[in-house]
Amino acid sequence: MDELQHGRFIADLFRATLSEHPELNTEEFTEWVYDQFKHSVEQETIWSKYMLTGIDGIDLVEMEGYVKYRANKLLRMLGLSEIYPDHIENKMKWIRAYVDNFDDTKTDFFEQKSRQYTKTSDLNGFDEL
Repeated sequence: MDELQHGRFIADLFRATLSEHPELNTEEFTEWVYDQFKHSVEQETIWSKYMLTGIDGIDLVEMEGYVKYRANKLLRMLGLSEIYPDHIENKMKWIRAYVDNFDDTKTDFFEQKSRQYTKTSDLNGFDEL
């Protein structure tokens, strides 16, 4: 399961669980979720700096912004508010094809064209593959 599907599944499961058990939907639980996201962002940022320092083409500040952007996006999927107001949009253009696609289509990274995985023919764009 890739990152997008995993995030979508967790968000659906989270919302369904709270819908079936509204007694769990408390302010304390919501604060716990926010705290877990903040902790996860901190840990991912530390790991990124450790693993990616010195690699040409990787901007560590941009990477931290991307991690915060993903946290905001996942929080919205859970039905919660963003916690990083300066990171609402993905600034990493090279990774947008994988991050911003939540409609179950596959994306050709190099051409940035949406593709469904179906049998090809002259009628559905065989020549474009």
